[in-house]
Amino acid sequence: MRSFRKFNADRRRKALHSTIKRIILSHFQMVSIVLGLSVPWPKLLESVLNTVSSLVSFSEGINRFECLYQGIDHSDFYNGVLVFTAVFPLLSTGFLALYWFGLVQCFGPLKCGSRIQSGPDPKTNETTTEAITTTTRLTIITVTYTNTDAFISSTVLLCFFLVPSIVAIGTTFLRCYDVGGQLFVYIDLEKECYQGNHLFFALLVAWPMILLYGALMPGFVMLRLRRAGAVRSTDHHLMLRWGMLHSGYRPSKYWWEMVVLLRKYSIIMLVTFNSKGAYQLHLALGIIIVVLHFHDSQRPFGHRHVDPTNAVLHRYEMGSLLILLVMLWCAGFFLLELCHTEHGWCEFMAVVVVVSNFLLVGVLLVMYVKEWCKRK
Repeated sequence: MRSFRKFNADRRRKALHSTIKRIILSHFQMVSIVLGLSVPWPKLLESVLNTVSSLVSFSEGINRFECLYQGIDHSDFYNGVLVFTAVFPLLSTGFLALYWFGLVQCFGPLKCGSRIQSGPDPKTNETTTEAITTTTRLTIITVTYTNTDAFISSTVLLCFFLVPSIVAIGTTFLRCYDVGGQLFVYIDLEKECYQGNHLFFALLVAWPMILLYGALMPGFVMLRLRRAGAVRSTDHHLMLRWGMLHSGYRPSKYWWEMVVLLRKYSIIMLVTFNSKGAYQLHLALGIIIVVLHFHDSQRPFGHRHVDPTNAVLHRYEMGSLLILLVMLWCAGFFLLELCHTEHGWCEFMAVVVVVSNFLLVGVLLVMYVKEWCKRK
C-alpha cells in the first residue's frame, strides 16, 4: 500500500515559531509607542528600550538624522522625512519584485519541504514468502511555491514592520499646538497649521499615506482572507502569503491581527494628539486594561483543552500586555518626578521594567529557535 505525507494544515496553522515571531515584533512596537508618552522616563530605561525597539520601529529615531544637515529648517527636514516615508514602502516593494521575479526567477521554482511516497519496488514482483524482503522504493516529491507566493510573503512582513511607524510619522506631521487660541505646527511652532506648505503636504502626502497604509491596505488583506474562507488555513500557497497575519489564531478569529493593529493605533493617536501628561497616561492605562481583558475573554489562539499550544501562545501574549501595563503603572510614579526625590525606588522600577522586557523576549527567542529547528 502506498502512503503520502500530505500538507498538514493544522500543523502549519499552529507553527509556533511563526506566531512567536509576530508576538515579539508586536511587543517591541508597542514598547516603542508607549515610550513616546509624555512621561519623564529614567535615562537607563529610555536608552535601553529605545535602542532595542528601534530594530522594529524607526519613527522615534528618524529625526536624529537631522544632525547630519547643518542649517536646515526643521520643518523642511520633516517634509522630506514625510515624503520619504510615503514612498519608501513602494520602493521596497519594487526592490522585492525585482529580486523575486528577476534574480530568483533564474533559479527555477522554490522548493520547501517534501512528501514521501513509499511502496514496493516495481522491478520485483515476488509472490512467495520471500516477498517480505522486497526492497522499498522511496520517491521524494518536493512541495513547490511560486515566486508570487514569496513576493507577497516578503511584502506582508515588510508592511508589518513599517505600518505603525508610518502612521506615527504621518499623525505627528498633522499635530498642531494651541498658542493663545491660534494653532501652530507642532514640529515647528513658527509656522501656522494648515497654511502654506503644511496644508500642501498634509493634503497630498500625510493624509493619503495614513489612509493607504494604515487603513486601506490592512482592510484589503482582511477582506482577502475573508473571501478565501477555510482554504486560507489549508492551502499552502495562501499560508505562505498571508500566514504571518493569521497563523496561530483559531479559524473564527483569523481577523484578530486587526484588533492588535487598532491597539497600536489607539496609543499612537494618544501620543500624538494628547500631550497632557497625567490625563494621557491614565487614558493609556485604560486602553491597555481593556485590551488585556478583551484578549483574555476572547482567547483568539483557542482554548487549551483543544490544543496545548493554545495555552502557550495565550500565556505569552498576556505576558506582553501585562509588562506594558507594569510600564504604564511605573510611569505614574515617574510622572510625579519621583526620580528627583526617591532615587533608589526610581532606579528599582526602571530595572524591573527593563529586566521584565528582556526576560519575556529572551524566553520567546529561545522558544522560537527551538520550534524553528524542530520544524526544519
